[in-house]
Amino acid sequence: MTFWQLCLRSLRYHWRAHLGVLLGVTVSTAVLVGALAVGDSVRYSLRQMALARLGDVHLALQGRSRFFRAELGRQLGEALNVPAAAVILLPGSAALPENEEERAGRVQVVGIDEQFWQLRKGESPVRLAGDEAAINTRLAQRLRLREGQEILLRVDKPSLLSRDAPLSTIQDASVPIRLRVAAIVPDRAAGRFSLNANQTPPLNAFVPMELLQSKLGLRVRANTLLVGAGAQAPGPDQATQALWKLWRFEDAGLELRTLPPPRGSTLELRTDRVFLEPAVGEAALGADPRAQGVLTYFVNELRLRDRATPYSTVAAMQGGPVPNDLRPNEMLINQWLAEDLGASPGDSITLRFWVAGPMRHLIEREASFRVRAILPMSGPALDPELMPNIPGLADKKDCRDWEPGVPIDLQKIRDKDQAYWDRYRGTPKAFISLEAGRALWQSRFGDLTAVRFQSNAASREDIEAHIRQAINPGALGLFFVPVRQQALAAGEQSLDFGQLFLGFSFFLIVAGLLLTALLFAFGAEQRGEESGILLALGFKPRTVQRLLLGEGAALAAIASTLGVLAAGAYTRALVWGLSGVWSGAVAGAALTYHAETATLVGGGLAAFLCALGAIWLVTRGQAR
Repeated sequence: MTFWQLCLRSLRYHWRAHLGVLLGVTVSTAVLVGALAVGDSVRYSLRQMALARLGDVHLALQGRSRFFRAELGRQLGEALNVPAAAVILLPGSAALPENEEERAGRVQVVGIDEQFWQLRKGESPVRLAGDEAAINTRLAQRLRLREGQEILLRVDKPSLLSRDAPLSTIQDASVPIRLRVAAIVPDRAAGRFSLNANQTPPLNAFVPMELLQSKLGLRVRANTLLVGAGAQAPGPDQATQALWKLWRFEDAGLELRTLPPPRGSTLELRTDRVFLEPAVGEAALGADPRAQGVLTYFVNELRLRDRATPYSTVAAMQGGPVPNDLRPNEMLINQWLAEDLGASPGDSITLRFWVAGPMRHLIEREASFRVRAILPMSGPALDPELMPNIPGLADKKDCRDWEPGVPIDLQKIRDKDQAYWDRYRGTPKAFISLEAGRALWQSRFGDLTAVRFQSNAASREDIEAHIRQAINPGALGLFFVPVRQQALAAGEQSLDFGQLFLGFSFFLIVAGLLLTALLFAFGAEQRGEESGILLALGFKPRTVQRLLLGEGAALAAIASTLGVLAAGAYTRALVWGLSGVWSGAVAGAALTYHAETATLVGGGLAAFLCALGAIWLVTRGQAR
């Protein structure tokens, strides 16, 4: 009879005495492997949530408040030979039309078209009519909505100018849209769609992009580009370079236009964001040595002693009515302002204006200038095109409807101010040097509102080519982010719940091993007479020790196998708890059971070795 046959026969003969040992090792193994399998389940669930959230999206460009041509999505897909889509992503809220108190905030409103569904392979597209919307399961549950009912969405109207910028609109405006719920999209489909790495499902409302563009006054525009993968996923740099070849000035809110008569031969670069980005302004000034920078600002008051003119524009510029030798403390005023203030050359006029301070706090400052000359209401001084497209100002016919984004007192506006606006619109009433204007009004958003090129300057094509070469997409926020790669990496780098639960279960595992050792020692002591008989028959003490250790090894192997099988139930129970009563530990994420083969084998082997070590210590003591 071989040694192992003797071990197994002895184990079978004493199986009742080994039930406790078997139970202890099984429990220890189940807890050890189960704790490690929880880590596998969390990582797997995070990966699945990331894939459900993104679908087949690999790269994304988020313009946020910067809107570009929606046609870029189709053109980019053709250039890269991959599926691509342009969408609109905006924050908003949702409510029931008949009961607006039943409201859900932080809703992600997604403007989509057919291209969006190319990035959701294996999912049935949701066809939406012009007055329909699709919402995800979480939003439907929040508002207790069913298909066929109506929903009232309030979409935050985007501001082309940053909220922190001078002259930006302070109060957020929202656009109400009443729609019928055509479908409720589950989380396993596009219902979880989001570009933000968050385990909590968003509140999504999908609406036709054309409808959203119409309501926001942004026709054929979008603020997000999504790129998928064809035979091979393109890299961020490759996609950005392809976009840059398709990019036009209008995609960055820029316009290179010919000024209307009498300046019809002059080109002007301006932006719908009021201030040209610093990189764009520098590139434009470098496009031609005779380029002229313009910085036009809305001021609260121009005062001369006890007389004041409220709410006017002042232009700081090079060329035009401003001579090159105008000093930083000098200004030119037009005839209308001179008559209104009773000003003459040599008088000192004080400007008062708002600038943006920290935390969007507005600070009123003032500066004084000596009047150098009075300009006639004709020629270069009569130029309403110098005023930029200031939100809440440029599109108003009546001065008393102004909403320029800074505090103004409409009661100060006089009939003569309205008459000036009717006749001359935003024509500046005063001019200072560009150097002085930049010192007063420059900010991180830019120090120019326009750049002008005279008739003898370079051609339109040369100017545009120079500007495109001098700036890069990143300076304008036009760059792609590898959202899929980042989402999967975030899941891999998240807190290791396997190690965490292993730490929590450490004392339970040790207790199981101690129980194993004690019960095995107790069984060995009960078999003292048997050991004595074996020694009397000529067996060496080391052989008896090996016999007991062999029994323990066979017992540990059987128990570890049973423990690995029991670990599945233990892990499922933990996953159920983390998805339910302990959901706060995983930010409310719904987890799915998953265990890697390497985890089961490695965990089972580790448990076997730990149990074998405990049994070896017992047999070593028995041998002594």
